[in-house]
Amino acid sequence: MMEPLLLFALALLVSPSHTIETKVTINPNGEGLPFDGHGGLSAGASSRLLYDYGDPHRSNILDYLFKPQFGANLHVCKVEIGGDTESTDGTEPSHMHTRDDLNCTRGYEFWLMKEAKARNPDVITYGLPWGAPGWINNQTGYYGPEMITYQVNWLKCARDYHNISVDWLGLWNERPWGTPDYVKALKKAMEQENLETKIVLGDGGLPDVLQYQNDTEFMDAFEAVGLHYPCDNKDTLPLIQAGKKVWASEDWWSEADWGGAACWAKLFNQNFIRMNLTSTISWSTVWSVYPVVDIFEGSGDPISGDGFWGPGLMYAYQPWANHYTVAPTVWTSAHTTQFARPGWKMLFNGAGNLEQGGSYLTMISPDGANFSMIIETAHAECHHCGYAPNTASTVPQNLSVKLIGSLQTIKEVYVWDTTPNISFQYMGAYPVVQGEFMLTVDTDSVYTVTNTRGQSKGTSSVPPNESALFPSKYKDLFDAYYAESTPKYWADQCGSFQIMPSAGGRNGMALQQRVVEHPGVNQWSNNLKYPITVLGSYAFNDSTVSVDVYIPAQKARVASSNNISFKYEAGRITGGSYDQAVTFDTLQKAMSFCSNTPQCNAFTFNSPSKSPSGAIKYWFTSLNKVEYDSAWQSYVIDPPRPPPPAPLATFAGLCTRVSKADGQTDAICLRTNGTTFQLLEIAEGVEVIHAEACHRCADSSSQTPWVSLELTTVGMNVTAFIDGKMVSSINAIGKSGMFGLQSSWDVVQFDNFDFQVTG
Repeated sequence: MMEPLLLFALALLVSPSHTIETKVTINPNGEGLPFDGHGGLSAGASSRLLYDYGDPHRSNILDYLFKPQFGANLHVCKVEIGGDTESTDGTEPSHMHTRDDLNCTRGYEFWLMKEAKARNPDVITYGLPWGAPGWINNQTGYYGPEMITYQVNWLKCARDYHNISVDWLGLWNERPWGTPDYVKALKKAMEQENLETKIVLGDGGLPDVLQYQNDTEFMDAFEAVGLHYPCDNKDTLPLIQAGKKVWASEDWWSEADWGGAACWAKLFNQNFIRMNLTSTISWSTVWSVYPVVDIFEGSGDPISGDGFWGPGLMYAYQPWANHYTVAPTVWTSAHTTQFARPGWKMLFNGAGNLEQGGSYLTMISPDGANFSMIIETAHAECHHCGYAPNTASTVPQNLSVKLIGSLQTIKEVYVWDTTPNISFQYMGAYPVVQGEFMLTVDTDSVYTVTNTRGQSKGTSSVPPNESALFPSKYKDLFDAYYAESTPKYWADQCGSFQIMPSAGGRNGMALQQRVVEHPGVNQWSNNLKYPITVLGSYAFNDSTVSVDVYIPAQKARVASSNNISFKYEAGRITGGSYDQAVTFDTLQKAMSFCSNTPQCNAFTFNSPSKSPSGAIKYWFTSLNKVEYDSAWQSYVIDPPRPPPPAPLATFAGLCTRVSKADGQTDAICLRTNGTTFQLLEIAEGVEVIHAEACHRCADSSSQTPWVSLELTTVGMNVTAFIDGKMVSSINAIGKSGMFGLQSSWDVVQFDNFDFQVTG
């Protein structure tokens, strides 16, 4: 390990005549812009599984992300304001499920900001909604008085309950920014509540706000504009000249291997060089998402442990194993974030492109006594916008630096280096002679040259565990959690599920689906048809899974079978949308079965007697027209029963072999409304009902209001049980997947979840 040190030491002293040279003069009094800090974005449920890690591992992950001069040292913690709506990798819970509801403890984004602040009180906090609940403004539009109340209440939750004074507030992720009147009204509402939060406009494309420059109140109401994946947007200068900060408020979105880490380092420099952007924020802070629930993930990653990857600066999606990955992106972050703080000056004359590819950026401390220069020559692999080959170097090159003004008294500089083979290595102290030094920068590298001290490559005393799939056996009674919390490992994909006191006569706690209205016009992207939360592994095959469900408001009770009578007719009935053969040993059992099956209007059997004895096969059908046949007998419900209502307007369901791709779900689900069940297959969001029948059609006043659901899969076969009795069996296409709890857009509860993978 000593050889690179020696080579670099020589590089600082020797300039081969054949090497191309870039000359830079660093004037601390030169013009520039205030550095607003680099950071990460937790949104789209991208941090969901992080919360479930056990300590010290969870604390170690947070140290790598936010602890000063330890790891990534992120300056900005940007989070989603949960809105009960699909926001990329699932849904995040709202602080206001309904107009009359307010709870400041739901979800994990307040927790994440608190943890970031605990490690660095100077961390900048930033909230942004992706969408909002359906009740906001009664579906007349996202922007309006209720959205102002909604956003202000979130800020007050942060301040009054969590002791976080949120620094910045965005309006709507990657959607229209509203109107000047809305922005002014929001600002007034914030001021009335003594909130010091500043407003960011845009958070997507470049907003056309300068057309309102004559509206002084509007221009004073916001202070920054956020761009997403700006690449090389040339239209930022007028906003900067108007006194507005302009940021890459969401950027990067790449794999966290070396190519992605090089992209991250290049963005820090190029976003300032190309567009004068003073902050760059990664989506995401940490990738804590189940594999195979998001279209933005990939496979084949050599560092994640199981081959999957997603756009996070770290990987942490196996809390059951306490496995995580400290990726190279942590250390390319550190090359900037450990050497400059928000408030330093980003120098125009200290930033530019190297002659042979690569770039450099210099920042100066407020007192002008310290500098840090970040140099990158790396071959970046950015998934969102490409960089031409000339932005990376193919040969070593010299960089000659002259320090003037208050910096010319510096006697030595300290150098750190990261390459594909070494991460954030301290290369030593090197002399500055009469304010000048020269270094040879190698290809595919990131360097920092500084006169500051205190940086470090942090290492946790307890390393992460080995990668492991989700356990093959798991049970959760939901009684170990407090109200409004999210139980371990469940990841909401639509709707919102929290722990609440059990209903239906049970003691303890249960998992409750809370959202009763589709987000509609307030959504960010298309939601699934019904609320669902998932748990487990994409690789699960043969298994048995069970759960108890409670449906308080049952909109689909069918008529009691006690009122049904039958009329005898000689002959047979064939066909029908419902057509099922079952063997019974008495005629009375056949009548009871038809009475308790909503689709059944008659049954027929092959016998010379209308009152057969012994076991024979009965055919049950939705038709009631009898055709004379002396060898057959039929019984028809008389008077005919009315068509059954839609049986599952309200339901709770259990799903197996769940997978999600391109915003749609594949699954096999067993649903009930308390009396009627459906066994159905969902393929790319399209539902195919394989079985539908009544399982509690008799007077159920003496039965528990809770219903037990179970699905057993063996190979292609899926068998459904309700209250311990088999009700149906199908052969399904899906071969593997997770488990899910599903509901209609109603308040329902789940309890005593249990599964075992058997093959």
